[in-house]
Amino acid sequence: MLAVESPLEAYRSDLERTPGQDEFGPSDTLWLLIAHCLSRVSRAGHDSRPELAALCARALREFSAPQSSMGDQLAMNLELVNFGLATCTRTEGADALARGVRGFASQMCDAGAFAIAYTTVALARQIVEAGTSREQALLAADQARIARQLGDFEASEDLYEVAESIANEAGDSVVLSRVATGRGTVARMRGNYPLARDQFERALGLAESAKCADVQFIAHQGLTITFAVADNLSAALLHGWAAYELAGSDSTRQAEALCNLSQLSLMAGYPRAALSGFSVALSLTHALRVRLPQLGGAALAAGRCRDLASLERLAVEIDRVTELSALPYENAQAYLNLAQAFAASGDATRAARYRESTRRIAKARGFFELMHAIQPEKFEVAVGTTSPLELTPASRDVITSLSQLEPESDVVALVTTR
Repeated sequence: MLAVESPLEAYRSDLERTPGQDEFGPSDTLWLLIAHCLSRVSRAGHDSRPELAALCARALREFSAPQSSMGDQLAMNLELVNFGLATCTRTEGADALARGVRGFASQMCDAGAFAIAYTTVALARQIVEAGTSREQALLAADQARIARQLGDFEASEDLYEVAESIANEAGDSVVLSRVATGRGTVARMRGNYPLARDQFERALGLAESAKCADVQFIAHQGLTITFAVADNLSAALLHGWAAYELAGSDSTRQAEALCNLSQLSLMAGYPRAALSGFSVALSLTHALRVRLPQLGGAALAAGRCRDLASLERLAVEIDRVTELSALPYENAQAYLNLAQAFAASGDATRAARYRESTRRIAKARGFFELMHAIQPEKFEVAVGTTSPLELTPASRDVITSLSQLEPESDVVALVTTR
């Protein structure tokens, strides 16, 4: 199990994984203050905890009062934490604290500050005993997800088991569906695709019964990947398009779904459609966990199209972004795509360089999926030019729809030379 570091130690370890960066953004001080408050409250005895938690809530309010430029989502999460700390011994307070902490942890993870996110969630779990089963289970599931993003699959599995046990006892199908998507992702990253597919299908069934569109999106995304690995591209494209439609107005989720659809288009032999899809995706979000796969996929599409000018620009951007990124899996995946792209374009020297970068990270982190992908036989298949595959009519419609999407931002100038 990952050790729960002190807030300052966790923050320092996050910065150590991002050389050349001395902060994550304007919310860093607030993150540390929240984590410090949670640490103090978690160590207090039950008799003194309510008073100390109320003092911490007051301190947070005083700190945040002058910051009128705080965004709506950030302000809402802070209000949840403030109310939760002040009333943490009551169910409504504990639940508010759990929701607020989960909101902040999501922001931390999007910035690449996984260790401080892990610590913050772990500390909150020690305080919210009065909360509902759902919120306690969701906190454990979030901690499991962060452990997975830190590369500790054993800790992630253990925490998902905790979340599943709580949700099973409460009969909470929504949380069980979320846990299933998390366990499916761990299984996929470990290379166990049959187990991953079983978990994602279970998650989808539970989410559909509970009418939970959020988890349906995640489950469709997972099934998109597992069907793709099984070479059932027609099914993968249909799940990918279902995910895109479920994304609604969430630009980050739209980008994630388009990234998968574009990757499938590459696999099916439609690199121009893929480059179009990646271009739209790049205009939708700047979150590193999404942007890195987009950049890598766009590079591979450009390599397959022999669009050398675009490939050069994408390589420069990927090198720049990975230097700032604390996302080892996404970094390695982007390097793998660059290796494949330069191999497809005929540049064996640069292909070997990026392949070695992939191998180094994958070996150190135990990313067996990527270790398998750089093996000669698998790598050569990925590099080779693929003739358009025969797809079902519904899947061909997905390819056509992807080609017709238009970007809404000039950001695509990075990728294409229209």
